Amino acid sequence: MSHILGSKLTEEHKKLFNEKEVTAVVATVSENGYPNAAPMALFYAPDSKILRMSIGSMHETYKNIKQNGKVVVSVMEDDDIAFSVKGECDIIKEKSDVNDGMAVIEMKVDEVKKDTSPVARITGGVEIEPRNEKSVNFLKGLAEELRG
Repeated sequence: MSHILGSKLTEEHKKLFNEKEVTAVVATVSENGYPNAAPMALFYAPDSKILRMSIGSMHETYKNIKQNGKVVVSVMEDDDIAFSVKGECDIIKEKSDVNDGMAVIEMKVDEVKKDTSPVARITGGVEIEPRNEKSVNFLKGLAEELRG
């Protein structure tokens, strides 16, 4: 059942984004009005009104953000955590310092809503595992860049 929590991230949300490797679904809308949803795993919340993310610049999600900026980030994690963050994004770096195929995006949080269900509990979220040591270093570098 959806319930609007407000117009900023709670301390619990910030802690989740900043201390756990959260994989969330990032939803955007194309210029033709079609929805696009993709899993993403690089987030950082420097404060309650900002959510940063790193996205591949060849990705449809990036193209949609560049075009209209409208985004929803949907998180589902263990311990019955389900919430969505809606806002508008700006591209703060078209080319990441770590990899020029990645961009740094900053969302201005407009709305946070709780998405838990009264009939079912969420017992686990989506987890990723780097494919190799090079991937570990790549993800670590991008996460450090988001933290500034």
